[in-house]
Amino acid sequence: MGKICFNFIILLLIIGSCHAETVKFKNGVLKIFDINIRNKADVQKLSKYSNYTSIQFERSQIGTMTAEMLQQLNGAVNISLISVDLNVFQILPQFRRISLLYNKNVTVEVDTTAENNLQELEIRYASYKKLPEKLRCLENLEVLDLRHNQILYVNLDELSGMRKLRLLNLNHNKIIEFDSFLHKTINLEGLETLFIHSNQLVEVNFKHWNATSLRHIDLQDNKLSVVLSLLTSVPALEIVNLNDNPLDCDWKAFMLKEASVRKVATPSLRATNCTSNNDKMKPSVPHEVLEYETFKINGILKKEIFPAIGKLNISVNQNIRDKMIKVQNESNKISSKILQIENEAALKNTQLQLMIENLSDLFYRFVLKQNDLQKAKGIESEEGNTIEQGLSIEQKLAQIRKILESN
Repeated sequence: MGKICFNFIILLLIIGSCHAETVKFKNGVLKIFDINIRNKADVQKLSKYSNYTSIQFERSQIGTMTAEMLQQLNGAVNISLISVDLNVFQILPQFRRISLLYNKNVTVEVDTTAENNLQELEIRYASYKKLPEKLRCLENLEVLDLRHNQILYVNLDELSGMRKLRLLNLNHNKIIEFDSFLHKTINLEGLETLFIHSNQLVEVNFKHWNATSLRHIDLQDNKLSVVLSLLTSVPALEIVNLNDNPLDCDWKAFMLKEASVRKVATPSLRATNCTSNNDKMKPSVPHEVLEYETFKINGILKKEIFPAIGKLNISVNQNIRDKMIKVQNESNKISSKILQIENEAALKNTQLQLMIENLSDLFYRFVLKQNDLQKAKGIESEEGNTIEQGLSIEQKLAQIRKILESN
């Protein structure tokens, strides 16, 4: 009996040692295995790892990764949890990259009271059936990787406005709807790569997308017959994967032709089998072709016709401006000539006035001289014929007239 108890104790020690907490440091990442956090005392265990910037937990039991717990790791900016028994994980502003792998049904909570600096969020094999909540509060997020979950519906309103998001990876889910539930414009100006292959999509419509940077789209292995507004609403598109879809043959032919003109790569699309749609009640393909033809015409108008009209308007306006300038110059010349004539007339008038004054003064002096000669001969003037000094021209002329009348 004693031997059995001894062996049992040894077995427990062996099992306990197999699950003892172990730590490894490799390639700049601190890897912590088999750590168990059950109470506040256990939380203090984490404080000894506070100086590490990249930490990875594996095969551990944590339960709830609260803000209090994560503050023990105040130096960590990159954190990974792989196969951890975890219910809740709170995203703190300090984190730059978070990776949650094989953590079933973990709930991610976003701290909305402070600015979040998270740039990459990876949640895989977590059995998610919908997008995590409050993703738009992660305003600096650049990479969102939700591969290998159970997501059924993607409401793009929950992502619209994430201007820094560059890569969205939704591969290997069960998505049957991928659209704005409110039918609003989807603003993802910074999105460059969209992976959504291996899902259950029947329809995708890019008509209300504002994704001017989107270059690579992977939609392979879905149930798509057409992809609406793909070429009209994604101007920067460089590569699109559409193989392993039951594409409509007419739409496939249209896509191959226009993608070739646009120099958009379509890997394996030509070899992909297509289906003929004989249902005349579904005008998707003719409507799509008509929409794209209208788009091309608008493009020609914008690139060639409108600029030509603009140049013509510029030329006409320039001619009008040249003629107006010429008329203005001639008008200025005429005004200058008129001013010159007026100045010359004023000068001549001044000269004439001066001449009259000089002649009047000379004649006045002549009369004065004659009057003095008469006095010298003893001929006295009548009373009141005295010539006075300092008179104006008019006064002088009046005196001369008086003298001449008296003589």
